[in-house]
Amino acid sequence: MDIRIERLDEQDINRFSDLVNTVFDRFVGPDYSDAGNRTFKEYTDPARMVQRLRAGGDFFAAWDGETLAGALEIRDQDHVSLFFVDERYHGRGVGRKLFSYYTGLLRREHPGIRQVTVNSSLYAEPVYAALGFEKTGEAMERDGIRFIPMEYNL
Repeated sequence: MDIRIERLDEQDINRFSDLVNTVFDRFVGPDYSDAGNRTFKEYTDPARMVQRLRAGGDFFAAWDGETLAGALEIRDQDHVSLFFVDERYHGRGVGRKLFSYYTGLLRREHPGIRQVTVNSSLYAEPVYAALGFEKTGEAMERDGIRFIPMEYNL
């Protein structure tokens, strides 16, 4: 396995959306209400993702050859809005490599930013903790999305 990390090309947005939604449906969606699932699906609609990408959004992809193994979307340079790894790559360091790539880029391009935040799903909390994130509050719900606020100190 030779993972390479790149900024996402617009032509790959459908693959990005498919990966995110497949992993969400398997691991996260079952814990959400119907409203939460709708909110998530609206956010991850490929047309809306293209709009965010064209508006300067940061999308990163982890590739294993031609296979999309991981997907990361960052909002406002310092907030993880989407972070998913294909189930076949869980536990193989793909997420860590993807996040490390992003934090390295952040340190070079935005040295004044000292923290990265995420609203973690309940499922992903231990994954973020393993990356070095710490809880900053208790679990809450917004628009049907259940999450735990967390932050990572650079």
